[in-house]
Amino acid sequence: IKIFQKGEEPVDYEGGRTKADIVARALDLFSESAPPPEILEILSEDIVKKTCEEHQL
Repeated sequence: IKIFQKGEEPVDYEGGRTKADIVARALDLFSESAPPPEILEILSEDIVKKTCEEHQL
């Protein structure tokens, strides 16, 4: 199994071979390269409620 990341050379995957191991590594790689969350200014109580109540922190 090879890991291909944008702008880098492919590397061999050396982790576990179970489905859970492969998915966990893929999620780790994704979280390392995921864009940061959108930053919102708190301009009203509605924005606070929507941001804090509807989304996991």
